[in-house]
Amino acid sequence: MTPKYMASVGLTYNEGPFFMNASLHFTAKQYSSFMNDQAMPYYFTNTIALGYHFPKVWIAQSPTFRLNFSNVTGQNKLGSVYSFANNARPTVGVYGHAIAASSAPTYAPLPSFAMIGTVSTSF
Repeated sequence: MTPKYMASVGLTYNEGPFFMNASLHFTAKQYSSFMNDQAMPYYFTNTIALGYHFPKVWIAQSPTFRLNFSNVTGQNKLGSVYSFANNARPTVGVYGHAIAASSAPTYAPLPSFAMIGTVSTSF
């Protein structure tokens, strides 16, 4: 149920108190049966974060406001395997016996576009 390959590339930009992070993630196909006859296809996701570092205020050393945008393109994809199956198609076992297909695996969807705001500081 784990992908064969995963890759990510990111970019960070700072200009004074403003900052931005952007990243692109790739996840290869994931098998969802023990016989590797059913798989979830590969997919890409992307994230962007925009923020501002405020000056020191009283005991707050570095107050920061940040907006995180995930799955910016809003693709409707499968995100992970929810439950696996023994085999999705009928197959022949080691000793030549026919093995009937079990139930199909189920998947959890990848959340569509999301925006999350955070406020943080250090003391």
